[in-house]
Amino acid sequence: LEYENQPLWMETFGKFFSYLCTTYLKEVDYALSVSEGLKQRYKKEFNLDCTLFLSLPPFYDLRPTQNEKIQLIYHGLISPDRESENLLEIAHHLKPHLHLNLMVLSNFPEFLDSFSKLAKQCPNVSLLDPVSLKEIIPFTNRFDLGLITLKPNGFNNTNALPNKFFEYIQARLGIISTPLPCIKPIIQKYNIGKTSENFDTHSLIQTLNGLSIEKVQNYKQHSNKQSKLFNTQTNQEKILKIIENLLGEKNDLA
Repeated sequence: LEYENQPLWMETFGKFFSYLCTTYLKEVDYALSVSEGLKQRYKKEFNLDCTLFLSLPPFYDLRPTQNEKIQLIYHGLISPDRESENLLEIAHHLKPHLHLNLMVLSNFPEFLDSFSKLAKQCPNVSLLDPVSLKEIIPFTNRFDLGLITLKPNGFNNTNALPNKFFEYIQARLGIISTPLPCIKPIIQKYNIGKTSENFDTHSLIQTLNGLSIEKVQNYKQHSNKQSKLFNTQTNQEKILKIIENLLGEKNDLA
């Protein structure tokens, strides 16, 4: 279902991956999945029990920064199926104390070209050159809030718990997101940001425009605290225990 809105993909790679799952998942000894929604679907479709294994980045020794304006950052892929043009709609309605920074890539060259041209016409948007994967977290530490704008317009988007979510935390940023079911509980539990009331773009705009610098700094301090939990060390400990259980003996690496 990765590109379920594209009929050609569903009739080609979609069928291929479906065949792989149907044929081989029953042979699996232990399965990991990156979100609760995916876990439930694997159980429903293939009777496969998965362990939640978050897409966590390495730990970086950073501290929250502070800016005169609230600096928003969105980094990652943009595409029509993600309705990424809503980033520009958001930018056009931001209050003067907010500025949107975009560091984007796309698998759709024409969409990226059109998006970039429109972004350059918006005065409170900065288009940034992409950086390497290992540079993303230290580079984005200079900003204040990480933005997630996905809508529930497909299974993958609805159940997303993307890498960038945890990269934002590791960069010591607060997070503003749509109320995706796998994201909203984490934001609320750890007080690292806020979700919009609903998935309408104007609800997200209203959430952003209602933020104060003091509130944003509070989110960033909580992200700083949780960065010690949401990093690869947590996953390393988890995977070693899984391997130990599979082997039926204590793992020398543990």
